[in-house]
Amino acid sequence: MYLHEPSCTPAVEPVEAQIASLRNQVQRLGEELGRVWTRLEDSQGEVRRLSDDLNRLREDALVDALSGLLNRRCFERKLQRFAEQSGSGAGCLSLILLDIDCFKQINDLYGHPLGDRVITAVGRVIRQCVGTQGTSARYGGDEFAVLLPHWTTETAMVMAQSIRLRVQEERIRRRQGEESIGTVTISAGVATLRHEADASWLVEQADSALYASKRAGRNRVTIEGDWQ
Repeated sequence: MYLHEPSCTPAVEPVEAQIASLRNQVQRLGEELGRVWTRLEDSQGEVRRLSDDLNRLREDALVDALSGLLNRRCFERKLQRFAEQSGSGAGCLSLILLDIDCFKQINDLYGHPLGDRVITAVGRVIRQCVGTQGTSARYGGDEFAVLLPHWTTETAMVMAQSIRLRVQEERIRRRQGEESIGTVTISAGVATLRHEADASWLVEQADSALYASKRAGRNRVTIEGDWQ
């Protein structure tokens, strides 16, 4: 009597079942891929939001919120760089320093909120006058600075006078609908960097010219050396 050995031939899965299994696998892979893409898009969106937040923080760190101009720290960096370029033969560099006349009296008479509105208005005038022709900053409490690369003393003087007249024409009101507080004026000093000098010399000269304007009666522009 012969015993039959079990067959070693594997059972053949029906073609339809194989197709169904492959279809399910493809579907699962597609779903997983979709989830991966969703997570990737979410991550990219978060990166963009973080990048936007970082850019806003950088801008906030460079810009004075009240005047809308650069802050002093950023301005001094630009001043140093332009001064070095000018010293190496890149052309002349002029600086205008401006100060709001009798600003303490404005604060004492109308209050600090109105003083803030005056600073905002002056900052707006400076931005409009200078535009992209130079670099403007709030240099101190009520003091402003305009840096003009490749500008001569004479052309910088014209810019300073333009800003002064525009500020004088402003009509700043305590609140909407009220009469203006009267004429607000500024004084200015102009200096141009010499090849043998540096950034600190330029600031000193413009500052001396500014205070010469104050001593002469305010609401005027003085050029470096004119007070001597």
